[in-house]
Amino acid sequence: MTIIENTGRGPACPICNSTEYGSCGHLVADFDRTYGECLGGEIYDRQAEFSDLAERAFLMHLNQKTVLSVKKWGLDELWEITLGKFDPDEEYVELDGDIFQRVLIALLKDSGAFDVPEGLIDPGGPSMTSWVSLLFADDPSKVIDMAINKLKIELH
Repeated sequence: MTIIENTGRGPACPICNSTEYGSCGHLVADFDRTYGECLGGEIYDRQAEFSDLAERAFLMHLNQKTVLSVKKWGLDELWEITLGKFDPDEEYVELDGDIFQRVLIALLKDSGAFDVPEGLIDPGGPSMTSWVSLLFADDPSKVIDMAINKLKIELH
């Protein structure tokens, strides 16, 4: 259960003020920042579209031994880490989950999503508390489509 750290109260959707923000239709993403997981929102079933796009682009550049010049949303850091971990004997790349999640959040925000400004946590018990990011938009599907298109442009 996600709560606002300073108040102990549950957050509400900043668009419709629903405390049932997971089902109000405005939730773009619910990210557990501590464990690098996507817990819900419109992005939940579409997150693989983003990672697949990045993995394919990175792998193509690595196999062709070309440099990928990316600057936005922290993609440069994700590229550098991926480059350092790449094994040319493998046919895949592994994205760093924490950095990928930061890239995804920045990309979604750049595409029209906005977050709840309060510090959000999921108090799962001793040593189990997670930092949480909730992203909202009037039309989450439109934000995700725009983010996919922006990522395609940046990676090509």
